[in-house]
Amino acid sequence: MVRNGNVRFAPVRTINKLPRFFFCASGFLALLVTTEIWFAPFDFNFSLLRATYAVQLETPSPLQSTDLAASHSFGFFDDIPNETWKLMRSKALAFQHYMYRNSPDIGSERPWFWYLNNLQPDFTCSHVFRVGGHGDGPKWVCDPHRLRKKEDDCLVYSFGSNGQYQFEDGLIDLIGHERCEIHVFDFGNFDRSQNAGRNIHYHKWGLGSSYDEAYNIKLKSSGRHLEILTFQETQQRLNHVNRTIDLFKIDCEWCEWSNYKDWVDVDARQILVEVHGLPSTNPATNPLNTKGSDFFNAFRENSYAMFSKELNPYNSECYEIGYIKLAKEFWKSSTEDESPTILSTRF
Repeated sequence: MVRNGNVRFAPVRTINKLPRFFFCASGFLALLVTTEIWFAPFDFNFSLLRATYAVQLETPSPLQSTDLAASHSFGFFDDIPNETWKLMRSKALAFQHYMYRNSPDIGSERPWFWYLNNLQPDFTCSHVFRVGGHGDGPKWVCDPHRLRKKEDDCLVYSFGSNGQYQFEDGLIDLIGHERCEIHVFDFGNFDRSQNAGRNIHYHKWGLGSSYDEAYNIKLKSSGRHLEILTFQETQQRLNHVNRTIDLFKIDCEWCEWSNYKDWVDVDARQILVEVHGLPSTNPATNPLNTKGSDFFNAFRENSYAMFSKELNPYNSECYEIGYIKLAKEFWKSSTEDESPTILSTRF
C-alpha cells in the first residue's frame, strides 16, 4: 500500500486479472454442467422445457381431448385441446365489437373513423394465411391447409374479379386443382385460357339482390346489358343448391350492402368480404335504411366469428374482413364441466 497522509492508495494490479477471469469462468461453467447433470433426471432442462411447451401449444397430447373444437367447427379444427378451445370461446363470448354498444352506428357518417373505433377480430386462427401474396386482391384465409383434409372437394365462390386471379391461383397452388373447385363471377371478359386446367370456372354475370330492387335497377340502367343473378339463382344455375361453400369471397364494390341478406345465412364456412365505406344515411340513396351495424350483426346472428380485419391501403374507408362459421353451440354460455354436443363433424 502507498501511504499519503492518512489515506491509503492501492496500486493498480493488472498482471493477475486475466488468470482470475479464466478461473472464475471455468468455475461458472463447471457449476452449469453440474446443475444440468443434477437436474436432468427431474426434466429441468430449460431449453427442452421451452421446446416441449411450444409443441404442446400446437399438438395435443394423446390424453387431451379435442372433441369440443371439432364439434363446434364442423370438424375443421380437429387438433385443438378442449381447454384451449374453452379459452378461445370465452374470449369470443366476452368480446364487444362496438365502442358504443347501445348506439353502435354513432360516427358512421365518417366511415374511416367508425372502422377505427369498432370491429376487431374476436377469434384466432393459429395458421391464418394471406392467400395470393402481396398487394390488392389476395385474401386472409383461416388455416387453409385444413382444406386438404376434407373428405370431399372444397368449393369456392369468388364474386368480383376485374381480371385479378392472385387469390384463386394462390389457393390452387396451396391446395391443388384436384382438391378445390373455384367459381369466379364478374361482368367483364375476364376468363383465361389456363382456368380450365386449374379447375377455375369463370361466369360472366354479377350478383344482384332478391330484396333491394333499387340496386338491381341501378345495375340494369348502366346500358351495358349486364346479366344479373341473385345468389340463390346462381346456386340453382350451377346445381350447387345444398352444397357447402368452403370459402365465399366477395369484393363487388358496394354491392355487399344490397345483397348480404341473400348469402350471410347460407352454409358458407368462411366468408371473406371487402366492405366499402358504410351505407348512406341519406334516405334517397338508402331507401331500405340499412345501417352498418345491421350488416355486421348479421354475421354474429348466423354464428360467424371474425378472425381477420385488414385496412385497404388504397382507401381508408375499405376493409378486408374474414369470418369463420362455428356451430350455434359455440355461442352459448357454458360451464367448465360441460360436455360437448356431438354435431356432424364431417368436414
